[in-house]
Amino acid sequence: MVDLYAALGVDPESSIEEIKSAYRRLAFDNHPDRHVGASPEEIDRLTAKMTEAVQAYEVLSDQSLRAAYDDRRLGRGYRGPEVDRPRDPGPGECMICGWGPARQIQLHQGVGMILRRQKSVMGGMLCKFCAKSMFRMVQNSTMIKGWWGVIAFFANIGYILHNLTVLSDIRSLPAPVPPPAPLNTPLPFPMPPGRPLLARAGVWISILAITAACSLAFGRHHITPGGASQPAISVGMCVDGTAKSIGDPVDCSSTHFAKIVGIVSKQSDCPIDSDGASKETRNGPQPGKFVCLKLMS
Repeated sequence: MVDLYAALGVDPESSIEEIKSAYRRLAFDNHPDRHVGASPEEIDRLTAKMTEAVQAYEVLSDQSLRAAYDDRRLGRGYRGPEVDRPRDPGPGECMICGWGPARQIQLHQGVGMILRRQKSVMGGMLCKFCAKSMFRMVQNSTMIKGWWGVIAFFANIGYILHNLTVLSDIRSLPAPVPPPAPLNTPLPFPMPPGRPLLARAGVWISILAITAACSLAFGRHHITPGGASQPAISVGMCVDGTAKSIGDPVDCSSTHFAKIVGIVSKQSDCPIDSDGASKETRNGPQPGKFVCLKLMS
């Protein structure tokens, strides 16, 4: 059985704050993306160590799971000679609880850091219940931490979609059943699934992040004949500009080039008191329209 305390580098008497601190330190120091240029063998070792740390933290940060693990680790209730101690889980048996059937599960976790990003692969041989618990933890973390950076933003979409595909595989697993005899696993029973994703912060942070990105990418703007980008315009606004193009809207009480007195389909439809018109380009909010102008006297 894996020593979860040793996996995090803490003592069995450590407080929850010490366990959290140790996990954050391990996640930072041993993340594979921090070791650019490392050999494939070293990357595999770091990935395995990260997976082990995640599993340890998932158990030790939960009071009831930690108590069950301590009972198993200390052999409380065990009777019999050393040779009768439980065996390790085999093929098709969950590495966390020993229940089955189980299958190999790989989840992707992303962390965006503005100019760079990190990616972890979490999972292992898991039963349906333990896999669902890990999915919710990893997906929620990715949906909170994975958006922050241009490259990280688009990579995070891929991680989330990959995890959703894995979720369909998890759902296809039959409900697990306990082994005939206890196995040498961290827990004697599957991990609880925890709160659904909609009850966690990740979904809502993702909605805000995607909405903000869409607003930046597809916000309304138009291009003047001179090529400058400016906000959408409407009748009654005052604008800067020249005889060749109009510029940004400005306060009408300040110095300005002209006031917009109409936006029409044909220049001949401009109000009689207008002094000229500027045609919106095909990239503008009202392509092909004429912006009728009353020049500042």
